[in-house]
Amino acid sequence: MPSMKRYRLSIALTTGLIALLAIVAVSLVVNPGTQAEEGRPLLEYPSYPPTPTIGPANPNKAAVASGALLFSDSFDTEQSLASWEVVDLAETLPEDQADWLVQEGRLVQNATTLAGMSSARETLLVTGNAGWTDYVVSADAYDLYTGNFGVVARRQGNSFYRYQVVADELPDGPKHILEKVVDGKATRLAVLDGPGYSQRAWHNIALSVQGSQIRAYLDGQLILEATDSELTSGQAGLFTRPLAGILFDNATVTRP
Repeated sequence: MPSMKRYRLSIALTTGLIALLAIVAVSLVVNPGTQAEEGRPLLEYPSYPPTPTIGPANPNKAAVASGALLFSDSFDTEQSLASWEVVDLAETLPEDQADWLVQEGRLVQNATTLAGMSSARETLLVTGNAGWTDYVVSADAYDLYTGNFGVVARRQGNSFYRYQVVADELPDGPKHILEKVVDGKATRLAVLDGPGYSQRAWHNIALSVQGSQIRAYLDGQLILEATDSELTSGQAGLFTRPLAGILFDNATVTRP
C-alpha cells in the first residue's frame, strides 16, 4: 500500500510539472524572446486547480453579426460534439490527441487523451464545410488558466485565418494577433500590443471574413482588421492549447 501511494504521488507531481512547463511554452511560442532579453523571469504564474471547473453564469454577450444563421451550438448535450472535428496542428499519435468534452452545458478543453496530460501545442475544433465563404464565427470563452484562445475561419487542411488573444497575465508581447496560416506557416496580418483579456471572466470573440476584408472582435469591439484574398472559403472553428483550462459556449456561424 505505501508503494502505491508513492506511485500516485509521483504521477501527480509529474503531471503538475508537465502542465507548468506547457504554460511556459505557450508564453514562449506566442511571444518569443522578450523575457530572456530583458533579464526577467520567463513566467510568473499563480497556482490554479489542475483540472477545469465549470465557470459562473455566462452573460451571453451580443453577437457581432445579425445575418442568417449557418450554425449554432450551445453545448447542451454530449451529442453536440458529433458536429465538430478535432484538428491538432502538429503530428500527434491518436492516443495523444487533444481531448474535448461537453460538461454541464459547456464545451471543455480537457488536455489530451493521453492520461489527461497537458500540452502547449495548438489545437482546433472545427465545424461546417469547405464551401462556406463569407461569415462571422463567434463564441463565448472562459479562460481558467490557459492564457490563449481564439477562433478560425475559412479552414481547409492546414490553412485558415485566425484571431487569437492572449491573457493580460502572460508576459509582454502582442495580445491580439490576426493571422493567415497557409500549410501550417503563420503570417501575421495585424497585431495589437494590449491590453489583452482578463482570465476567469466570460468574453465573446468573433472573426468576420467577407471577401478580402477580415475583422477581429473581442467583447463586441472591433480590435483588428486586415485585407487578404488568398483564402476564400472553408470551415469555422475554435482555437486553443490542450492545457485543460478553458471553456467555450454559444458558438455560432452567421452571415455578415
